[in-house]
Amino acid sequence: MPSTTPAAGSRIQAAHTPAPGVYAAACTSNLATSSSTAADVVGASVSLTTVQANAVAVVIGVFDMTTTSTGGAGVGTLVVDGATQSGEAIHGLVTSADRDTVVQVWPVTLAPGAHTLKLQGASTGAGTVTISNTHTTITATVYDW
Repeated sequence: MPSTTPAAGSRIQAAHTPAPGVYAAACTSNLATSSSTAADVVGASVSLTTVQANAVAVVIGVFDMTTTSTGGAGVGTLVVDGATQSGEAIHGLVTSADRDTVVQVWPVTLAPGAHTLKLQGASTGAGTVTISNTHTTITATVYDW
């Protein structure tokens, strides 16, 4: 098997180009909340280990959100190693029983070591949102080279 580090000045061949790692998980239990405090979306979590400084993960969070009452918004977030990332998947709680699949993409820089990436959900205002296990997923493509 060829080295993954080509010699200086050599042509890069496909065998020398490392492939990104793909990690995915799906929600296993509905989360119904009217709280503004974020709660874990059960099952929508991936664990991975990086070896290079400044590895990059492109994380796609897909939230299957349904309103059971009106007012406020359903909010989906990404937490990496305990820190909530900026950017939110937002579903307006305008009409009762309104259902949408809401997507957010987060680019995340990772230091070498073990990491946990997970989705969380909350509701703002007086409304209630259910994040369903039907289509809620997390996918992280990690570029660790």
